[in-house]
Amino acid sequence: MRRALGHGGFVAGAVLVLAFLAAALAGPLLPGPDPLAAAPERALLPPGPDHPLGTDAVGRDLAARVMAGARLSLLVGLLARLVSLAVGTAAGLLAGYQGGRTDAVIMRLADMTLAFPALLLLIAIVAAFGPSLVTLFLALGLLGWAPVARVLRSQVLALRHVEYVEAARALGAGRTRILLRHVLPACSSTLMVLFSMGMATAIIAEGSLSFLGLGAQPPQPSWGTLIRDGFEYLRSAPWLTLVPGACMALAVLGFNLLGDALRDLMDPRSTRAVAP
Repeated sequence: MRRALGHGGFVAGAVLVLAFLAAALAGPLLPGPDPLAAAPERALLPPGPDHPLGTDAVGRDLAARVMAGARLSLLVGLLARLVSLAVGTAAGLLAGYQGGRTDAVIMRLADMTLAFPALLLLIAIVAAFGPSLVTLFLALGLLGWAPVARVLRSQVLALRHVEYVEAARALGAGRTRILLRHVLPACSSTLMVLFSMGMATAIIAEGSLSFLGLGAQPPQPSWGTLIRDGFEYLRSAPWLTLVPGACMALAVLGFNLLGDALRDLMDPRSTRAVAP
């Protein structure tokens, strides 16, 4: 913890991530306007005392909608990363420990997944099954398993012949027990880094698809839909686009900083991992 608090990237990333998590979780508990309540007489008001971030084209409070959008964007990113980590971890552990034909088949599937342009494949999947949040996070999760599997496989290849794994195998432990009790805990730091940096990718992908109308559907606000709704008022009411765009950029920056810091702190070869 002392090393983490002395790492500038970790502190900055943690502050940004915690700030957005607090805003997302506390939004429904705070007294304020309904993010879905329209008031045409207050349309396109600039930021002021009554509306700190202004209002949109139909008079909805932008601050309330940004906090509601944070809940949706972060939730989709979280669910997508959990799906990616679950599938990718299972595939990487099995490929690295089993080897042989199993390893070859799983890695060729991963290569095929990585060969397609991710955004185009996401658009095709969502367009085929219809735009919905369930389709969105499942598509994001299933397309994000391949990098996780490749990284976990490389670690398992190095771990499957270490002394404590050989000792467990000699004592009669089965493959599942060895993987879950001995190999997977040794990969936990890598999974934390993959989760943090993958969250940034998932948030960008969700915002891109929502901007194209293939993610969150009205009246559900997300950062991508807020940017899309305010795009036509970019000159007359720039806050409608700049505020959710800045929130998305800062959230992505926070998760990337956190992932980079965790990698530095948990890598014993890194000079920044050594306590002063």
